[in-house]
Amino acid sequence: MEIDKTLMKRLMKAEQDEANGAAIYAFMARREGKKHPDNAKLLAQMSADERKHYEKWKEYTHRDYKPHVFRLKFLTVFMGFTFV
Repeated sequence: MEIDKTLMKRLMKAEQDEANGAAIYAFMARREGKKHPDNAKLLAQMSADERKHYEKWKEYTHRDYKPHVFRLKFLTVFMGFTFV
């Protein structure tokens, strides 16, 4: 079964969003680790969930995406994870 172009674009966007989410939540979990271990645990779980979603979309797109989160990391460091 072939997926039409419009649907494939949506799937690829969803996969990229999940890759970004997994990366940013993992980054925030590492930053929160010692100061707020409860927050870090929750963020790590969110990262794992996003990673699972990414893997599911990958089954359809057959593509690998690298996270693009530099700006979000920057905002997280300077404005805090609650804001981001």
